[in-house]
Amino acid sequence: MHEITNILLGLNDETPDIYPDKSIHSIKIEGGMPIWDEAGSKDFSTMIDKMIQVVFVCFINRSGSNYLLDLIEQLDLGAKPTDEALNYDQVIARCRKNGITNFSSYLAKIIIANAKGGFCFLKVGGEQLFWLTKHGFISHMMVSRTPPKFIFMSRRDKIAQAVSLFIAETTGRFSEERLDRNPSTSAVAGIDYDAGKLLDRLRYVAHQEHLFSLFSNLHEVDFLSVIYEDLIANTEGTLREVLAYVGAPKDSVERLGLIEAGGKTLKRQSGELNRVLMDRFRQEFRLSASV
Repeated sequence: MHEITNILLGLNDETPDIYPDKSIHSIKIEGGMPIWDEAGSKDFSTMIDKMIQVVFVCFINRSGSNYLLDLIEQLDLGAKPTDEALNYDQVIARCRKNGITNFSSYLAKIIIANAKGGFCFLKVGGEQLFWLTKHGFISHMMVSRTPPKFIFMSRRDKIAQAVSLFIAETTGRFSEERLDRNPSTSAVAGIDYDAGKLLDRLRYVAHQEHLFSLFSNLHEVDFLSVIYEDLIANTEGTLREVLAYVGAPKDSVERLGLIEAGGKTLKRQSGELNRVLMDRFRQEFRLSASV
């Protein structure tokens, strides 16, 4: 399969050393199971033959991808807002539970199981997207009758995203259900300002955005850019762009007027703490005008 991958990607022997596919997820998955085998190839071909429109939602933590998928799920398309099915812990646990012995079978079965209305929206991180490409998955899908689509979910306010990520990592709460009996207000009570950690998170956000830009330029793949702030301000209009891009059926478009624009199952993380940390961080790093 390595030779096939190199042919599909046009990689030379030195390229994999600088190809940005390495992450804790790739290391754990490669150490736990074969990526391709005969059974996996058959399962993947079966999935391809079903002509499911796979939409990779390229996301960075706290970019608004869960909110987008909450809305997509309300339109009766295959989306699971908080499911990060390509993370190594999910891959390994689900494979063990279901007796799956290779990653290609896992990916095929996840796409089939999550598909609804002929669509499957799948969240993917930067290194994960490169890793899928290195192992030939994206290339196989691109030459099929239903090539994948790519949505890049991002935020215009990167400092707000970094603050949100800092709070989520500190509290361990990356998503919050609307009916949560333990609201995050108590969890954030003891969080103190830390300029170093916030700057680190801002650099992380910038690096991840760079990876998606690199992927698009390197492989000449077009993304639909969805900005979180635009999705909030003009939910229906932004969703119309998304549905048009992926080729959604007419009945999904007609459901736009029925959705809960604020999200049906999840609520967005925001509050006084976010504002305080953002204001202080901006003030601390603001350049003074020189006379």
